[in-house]
Amino acid sequence: MKGIDDFLMWLGIGLALMAILIVLFGRGPLEFSQTQQPTSLQPRAITTITTTTIENLSTTSPSGAILVGRIERESWRIIRFDNINASYHAGELLKSLSDRRIYNGLLFGSNKVEMTVSIDTSKTIGAYLSFFVNNTNGYGALIIKVNDIIINDKKLPIGEHIFFLNNSILREKNTIEIFATSSSWKLWAPTVYELRDVKFVSQELFAKRSNYIFNVYEDEFKNLRKDKKAELTLDLRERRGKLKIDVNSNEIFNSEVEKSRKTIYFDQSLLKKEVNEIEFVALDGAFEGFAELKFYFNVFDELKAEKYFEISQYDYSQLYRNPGRIVFTIEDVLSQGGLSVIVRDAYGKETTIAYDIARKGFYNYTLHATECSYGINRVIIKSVDNAKFYVKDINILLG
Repeated sequence: MKGIDDFLMWLGIGLALMAILIVLFGRGPLEFSQTQQPTSLQPRAITTITTTTIENLSTTSPSGAILVGRIERESWRIIRFDNINASYHAGELLKSLSDRRIYNGLLFGSNKVEMTVSIDTSKTIGAYLSFFVNNTNGYGALIIKVNDIIINDKKLPIGEHIFFLNNSILREKNTIEIFATSSSWKLWAPTVYELRDVKFVSQELFAKRSNYIFNVYEDEFKNLRKDKKAELTLDLRERRGKLKIDVNSNEIFNSEVEKSRKTIYFDQSLLKKEVNEIEFVALDGAFEGFAELKFYFNVFDELKAEKYFEISQYDYSQLYRNPGRIVFTIEDVLSQGGLSVIVRDAYGKETTIAYDIARKGFYNYTLHATECSYGINRVIIKSVDNAKFYVKDINILLG
């Protein structure tokens, strides 16, 4: 019995805690665990933020008539590129070797140091080869060759040695050889050079760039406006030197940025369907900030005129003996074509009452009980064959 009493006591405590949680947080502990994700599972912030705007267009006439038909509206989307960080600076490309012992003698054989280094000659402003002679007997010269060109053929003493390399002898792929001449008649010992910290250093200019990927969706691409330019607005807190901007590998800007906020216009034909790329490259100096890209396209809407009407049980029963009427007036026709008149009953069933030519004037159609229902109904006037017109004074007459 004691065990049962303990169980009931802890059960009561558990229920009380659940009640407190519900009061404090408005949900039970299970619901809380389902709606709160661990931080590590939260989606990462994306680099670009997009907003779409559609131009406001009046769909009523001054008299209050409603526009019916397919309309074309200008829309645009803004894509934001955060954390632009592009700079141009000098840096070093280092290739180093561990300590090496070089020797050459008639009775001892020989060895040498070889290294291959690839560089970008278009960005290289200088290079040098350096090492420290830790020990030598000075019996022969130390030969240094870069791309088969001798840059040293003399004996080198103990100490640090630096050899600056002319850009004219450098290649995209460079071969460096270091070896000693023979000790010749000194048969008792080879020529010896103990080298420490052998390294080749290329000084290059590096361009740091910011790249972003963004989408132009199929409907946007298909309806890009040909009469509009895309707009790229820069907002830079740092702007030193020349900046180059490419859209899908097409250069749209290459100049200094005169002021911190600047708008660049470019042809929208440079945009591609789906995946696009924009790149900010510093040709010199440094640039930091953000930019917004705005491009224009058309959207199409099929406008219709609607009128809700309610039919009581009594009126609905009367429709079997005395049909009602749907009446309206077309005030103006902007594009020739036709119209359809549809009734949607309270259960969602749609019945086409009539097809007709869209023209200025008064329209009058019969409404039967089989075309509507008791409750709230709706009459809908649509465009047919690309007609566009203004309709007003829609009424449902019963009795």
